[in-house]
Amino acid sequence: MFKKLLASMGVGSASVDTRLHQHRVSPGSMLTGDVVIRGGEARQEIDELSLFLMTEVEVEAGDTEYRQPQAIQRLALARDFVVGPGDHFAVPFQLLLHPETPVTELPASQGHSAYGQAPLGKGGWGPGQGAAFAPGLSGARVRGRGCRVWVQTGLSIDDGVDASDVDALVVTPTGPISRFLAAVENLGFRLSAVDVERGTLRGSGFQSTIGCYQEIEYRPIAGSRYAGRVKELEVSFVTRYNDTGVLVEVDQRFRRHDSYRSLMMHHQNYQNVDWEGELGRMLG
Repeated sequence: MFKKLLASMGVGSASVDTRLHQHRVSPGSMLTGDVVIRGGEARQEIDELSLFLMTEVEVEAGDTEYRQPQAIQRLALARDFVVGPGDHFAVPFQLLLHPETPVTELPASQGHSAYGQAPLGKGGWGPGQGAAFAPGLSGARVRGRGCRVWVQTGLSIDDGVDASDVDALVVTPTGPISRFLAAVENLGFRLSAVDVERGTLRGSGFQSTIGCYQEIEYRPIAGSRYAGRVKELEVSFVTRYNDTGVLVEVDQRFRRHDSYRSLMMHHQNYQNVDWEGELGRMLG
């Protein structure tokens, strides 16, 4: 009885340890792994074992901004089971990552050839194989606080303190996203900030669905074609399984209001499109 009382307070309680088979993924790819459950000092009834795909979003409230975690997906693995003292077993899982999952790592600024020009991954729209990636959107090379994505495991214990585990993911961009960002850089822009905003993104023919969206901000290089005309670009993507919607917010110099332009990238033929030309026509 004493051990059960301690377990109900989290002392000697059951624990979880999530072991991912891969830590480097892309939106729309399959994440696999095992959740290892270890029993504590007493028999415990478990209400639910769940996985959550999480990110951190920027929230604006009046004149203040703050960040808070937000769930992108939830996967219930098991419900209503018992973990006895000393039990040790694993629950395998497969999670198809939502295609709108924010990316945490962007291609290095090395020109067109570094972005998704090699054969594509499974499905024809994965990240370009062999592309060069620069880690850490939260690093010093960009403004903003970058982006975090992680898997959070929850073990909901009846009449007890819930157990949890957190595992970070590196999310690399899909082929279409890499290709479009290459076009942005090829026109003389460089990455300056990355954020994930709470809310819904809408463009012509597409709309985000996960309650948040990523903004990737670029500024023109001094002396480039757009340096005297464009202050900054904010690029956002809504990836679906057959196409990717792109929304570009243009902050032009000498204009009081930003303008928005959108286009669609079809995964079957996006490599055959002159995206530098498309973006140039959008910017005028």
